[in-house]
Formats: sequence, structure tokens, C-alpha cells
Amino acid sequence: MPFCAARPTTGRCHRRLVRAVPVVLCSAVLTIGTAARARAQDGAPRAVRVEDGATGRALEAARVLSVVGTDTLRVATDARGIAMVPSDRLHGGVLLVRRLGFAPAQRAAATAADRNSAADTVQIALTPLALSLDATVVTAARREQRLADAVVPVELISRRQIEETGATDVAAVLTERLGIQLDRGLPGNSGVQLQGLGSQRVLVLIDGQPLVGRIGGTLDLSRLSANNVDRIEVVKGPQSTLYGSDAMGGVINIVTRRPDTGDMEARLQAVGGSLGRSDMLGTVLANRGATDVVLDVGMRRQALTPGVADAAGTFVDRYDVSPSVAFRPVDGLSLQAGGVFTGERQRYRTGPLFRFVDRDQLAARVGAEYVHNRHRIGALLYRSRFDHLARASTFDTPQGDLGDRDRQQLSELEVTYAGPTPIGQLDAGIEVRRESIVADRVDGMRQHWDLVEPFAQVGLVFGRLAVTPGVRYTNNSQWGSTLAPRLAALWQATDEVRVRASAGRGFRAPDFKELFLSFANAQAGYAVVGNTLLRPETSENVQLHVERVGIRTFVRASVFDNQLEQFIQFVQTEDAGVFTYENVDRAWTRGVEFESGFTHDRWRVEGGYSHLRTRDLGSGLELLSRPRHSGRLSVSAGNLVGGRMAATLVHTGATATGRNEIGVTTSEQPAFTRLDLRGARPIGGGLELSVGVDNLFNRTLGADWPGYTGRLWYAGLAWQVNGRR
Repeated sequence: MPFCAARPTTGRCHRRLVRAVPVVLCSAVLTIGTAARARAQDGAPRAVRVEDGATGRALEAARVLSVVGTDTLRVATDARGIAMVPSDRLHGGVLLVRRLGFAPAQRAAATAADRNSAADTVQIALTPLALSLDATVVTAARREQRLADAVVPVELISRRQIEETGATDVAAVLTERLGIQLDRGLPGNSGVQLQGLGSQRVLVLIDGQPLVGRIGGTLDLSRLSANNVDRIEVVKGPQSTLYGSDAMGGVINIVTRRPDTGDMEARLQAVGGSLGRSDMLGTVLANRGATDVVLDVGMRRQALTPGVADAAGTFVDRYDVSPSVAFRPVDGLSLQAGGVFTGERQRYRTGPLFRFVDRDQLAARVGAEYVHNRHRIGALLYRSRFDHLARASTFDTPQGDLGDRDRQQLSELEVTYAGPTPIGQLDAGIEVRRESIVADRVDGMRQHWDLVEPFAQVGLVFGRLAVTPGVRYTNNSQWGSTLAPRLAALWQATDEVRVRASAGRGFRAPDFKELFLSFANAQAGYAVVGNTLLRPETSENVQLHVERVGIRTFVRASVFDNQLEQFIQFVQTEDAGVFTYENVDRAWTRGVEFESGFTHDRWRVEGGYSHLRTRDLGSGLELLSRPRHSGRLSVSAGNLVGGRMAATLVHTGATATGRNEIGVTTSEQPAFTRLDLRGARPIGGGLELSVGVDNLFNRTLGADWPGYTGRLWYAGLAWQVNGRR
């Protein structure tokens, strides 16, 4: 019954209707306001934070795609890892997140709780790829390209992996990698072997340019700081086609850090540890519009010397300064200048004598690069200088400046071109170089030579097959000329499987002392003279590399064979007591390497095994100090108890280190297993605490093996501001 019809004569119908009107109006206003606020809330921006699932650090430049039906919104994360997405985009759709080096992630539509709490941040963690094929490398073609497109296998040691080692020098980083062995050299040096070829036949580059400073054929990698290294690229096997002499065993390219667009980062780190280890390291990286600036400084000190097993009475002090600047005045044009300066002071004992070594290393460059469409032209002027002074005394401090002096210099002009041609991608250039030495034991005290080296390679693509022939011609004013050809191929069998094969020729030119050495020891009754008729050593290499790379796993295997000829050997002449150098030796090295790894959430596991065989064809015996078996296992975890942890186990098999004249082994290095541990945890305010131990098992080796191998503890504190965390 109608409300008013029930009581037609009382007059209360009218009064109740009047009282109900305000209530109805207020309810309508509240309903409309609530709906308006809901609509406003649905359209309000929501923060989506993207982070590294292994470390918890924010990821900049991640692409966030909000897909609702057929409509897609694209935004990118900032330096905090934050992307702002309208709330209504989170309803009824999905979020897709992608970033270079990480597996893609997908999140379904926001929950009702998410919709009712606009202040909440949507958290998305990305899992690092087992092997990032989209990572940029430069060593394989002397230009930037994807790792997946390199025609020769490149092992990439990333900044994250460098930090996990806890190492502050390049040698310590490399010796934790599969197939890279310590090389027995002179005291005060720490070199490496690749494919059974020692550091005398492994070329070391900084940002693609060679360093002078070999002593006894070894370039001491421990004097190169790892603090300003963005990545290390290792290419095993002859690379003389692109890089010339010394690249018979391979190339190690140390690529320094550069700031990202709009980024400014400052980092200060202090490390202390066993045997008086005391490191102070600082880095500033800044990008402001068209200008990049980097400054790295460091001081490293420890009471041990590379190449010396006994730590008694030893120390090494090093200091580093590495500035660089890049400026882009117009689109396509980039101007760069930079350098690396390292000073080093060493002391160690041999018998009753103290040995003192002072070294100063400088590498400086200025260059320009112009890019138009797909064509790139570059010009670079480069200079490397190395000063070495070795002294001895019965006192623990040097007495005067008299000693063996060695000053090496390299000046180079390089012009390169990269771009498409009607038949394929061309990478070509020419290097004009002068190298010189001033040394006490060199005939005439001063010698130099000039080189002209044009090179070219062209990439031919036939569907999934890429074939790259190349050649370098070297003309040296002292020893003549040589050719270094190579043919490399990459077959992308499937999206996940790649096969690489190459055949090439490498060479190592005789060095100044092999050519011009003049030294007589009247007390011992012998003399050593150089041989100006020496020719370069050569190698013929064939290798095959197969890899399968998925999102969370990778497997790769390599086989290689090196045939070595014209090896330069120290021999006795027909004159009694007089020794010289001759191209007399022939040898081969061959082997297999296998490596695999996987990632799962915060965990990453990698392991591998290397088997090496060698033969000196003159004696029929294996080459000394080349371990037949070696292996590596590493485990790392992020966001574990609020921090990151890493463990690396490296095993080196037994190997002969000495023989007598009839070929009987007189000394042998036993098998050696080393376990390194490191942990790091943020403690707030931009501070991070790290602790670690190298060689946890406290294994020690004989006095004739390079490096002190006892247990070494360390702890560090790093402070970082305005950086990506």
C-alpha cells in the first residue's frame, strides 16, 4: 500500500516526505562523491618498482608495458627503478617487464587489495639471464656488437662478477675463470695462460689498445686496478688478424666504465685484510647532456709481491689515476680523451739480498668517432709508456738509483672504418706505430722499430650462417713482414643453439731483448747476445665452439688445436759460454673446455672443466707448467639474509715445473684446490659492508710458483651516492 494512502487524514504523510528529502539528497551527494573519488583513484599514477631479483638493486631503463585488451602503454623505469603507471591500467590487464640481461616478467591484473591502496608500490623482480646474449662486446670485431652476433666465442666477465670476486686487480679476477691459468714468470710479475700459451703470447688491451711494459715477456696484470673496470672480454685462440703480434694465445680486453645517460655516481671504498692489505679506492662517473666524465683513483698496499711465494720482507705499493672525458658536440660525432697511470714500488728477498722494483705505467689516448646511418669512422692517437728500475741491496732500503733500467714506449695512430658494403659488413683499418726501448742490456742502449699494419674483415651472411674472412698485413722495419689470415663462421642453428668455428694464423714478433740483448757476466763466465735475424713465431689454430643458451640455463663446449712453429728458444752458440736466441722449437697444444650454468630466483650456479694436452716436438715431452686438468665451480646468491654471497672453487691439476737435460722431471707442482668466499650487505645510508676470504683451505705451493697462496682474509666498507642500487 502506498505510504500516503495509508494515512490520508493525519497530515503526517506530508511531514515525513519533507523530512526524507534532505536524507535522500545527502545520500545522493555522498554516492556521487564516492564514485568521483573512485574514478579519480583509478586514474591516479601508481609506482611500479623493478629490481634485480638476485641482488635487490633497482633496475634503471627497464621497459614496463601495461596491456589492457589491444591497448598498450609503454614507460621506462628511472634511476630508482620506478615507473609510474595510471591505476586504471592495472585493472583487468597485465604488466610485462623487460630489461637487457634479464628474463622477461609478467604480472596479472592488480588484486582488489591493490586497487584499494593507491599508495602501494607494485614490486616486480627480474631474474638475471644465465648468459646475456644481448650484452655488448667490442673485442670480436673492434666495434660494438651483440655477444650473440660475435663470430668468435667471447667470454664476458661482467662488473657484477668482478665485484663478487672481491679482487682489486685484474690478475686476481682472471685466475678465478675457467681455462685461465697463472703463468710462472719472473718475480714481481703475475701473468696468465690461454690455451696452454703463456702471457708472452697473450695480448692485453685497455679499451682496445695495447700496453707496453713486459718484463721477461710477462705483462704484470696485478698492477692493473679492477676498480674502474666495466667488464673484461676474453677471446681465446689467435686474434692476430685484428690485433697483430702477441695475440697467438688470445686477447684480454679490459673495458673501463662509462656513465649512463643522466647518471651521476660517486663511490668510495676502503678494504683491509691479511698481510697488511690496505686499499683505498674512489670513483666518480657523471653524464650531463653531451658530456661524460670519469675519474678513478686508488691506492693499494700489501706485504706480498706477485711471483714470490715467500712473504717475508716483501711489500708492494701501488697507486692509480684514471681520468676520461667524452663530448658529443653534434649528433653522430664523439670526441674522447683519457688515460691510465699506475705507479708501483716493490720489495722482496732472494737469499741474502733485498730486491727493489720501481715501475711507472702510462697509457693515454685522444680520439674522435663519427657515425652516420650504419657507417662509423674513427681516428685515435695513442701512447703507452713504461719505466722500470730494478735494484738490489743487503739493506732493506735501496742505496741510490743504480740498477737495471728499462724504458719502453709505444706511439700509435689508428684509423678504422665499419659499415655495410654490397657484400657484407666491413671492418677495416690501418695502424701506424713506433715502438722503442732504452735499456742497460740492449745493444747501443737504445733501439726502435716502425710498423705499418692494414687489416680488414668482411661479414657475409647466408640466412642463419655468417662467414667472416679477414687478414692483417704487418710490415716491420726490423724483421720484415708477415700475413695473419683468419676464416670464422657462426651458424645460428636455432634461436637457442649457436655453433662457431674458426681457422687462423697468429704470430708473436721477437721482442727488443731477443733481437738486441747484450749482456756479459764475467764472474760466471757466460754472455748473452741478441739475434737480429729472428723471425716471428707463428701458430696455426683451429677451434670449434658450441653453445645452447636458454633463459635460465646455458651450456657451452669448445675444442681447439694450436700448431706452433718457429718458437724462439734460448740456445748456446758454437762459441763456449755464449748464448743467443734462435727460431728452433715446434710444439702443439690442444684441448677441450666445457662450461654450464643456471639461474633460479636469487641463485646462480656455474661450473666447468678444462682438459689440456701439450707437446714439445723437439723433445717429445709435455710443455712445462701447463696443467692438464683444471676446473671451476661458483655459486652466488642475492637477497640472502639481506645481502649477497658468492663462493668460487678453482682446481688446478698437477704439472711438471722442471726437467734436467735428459728429460727427467726434477720438480712437480702438486694439484691445487682453492676456495674463495665473499659476502656483502647494505647497512643503510648508501653504505655496504663486505667480508671475504681467499684460499679458505690455506693451501700453499712451492717457492717456484707465482704468488703467495696462503689464506687471506679481508673486509671492506663502500659508500655510494646517487648511484643505482
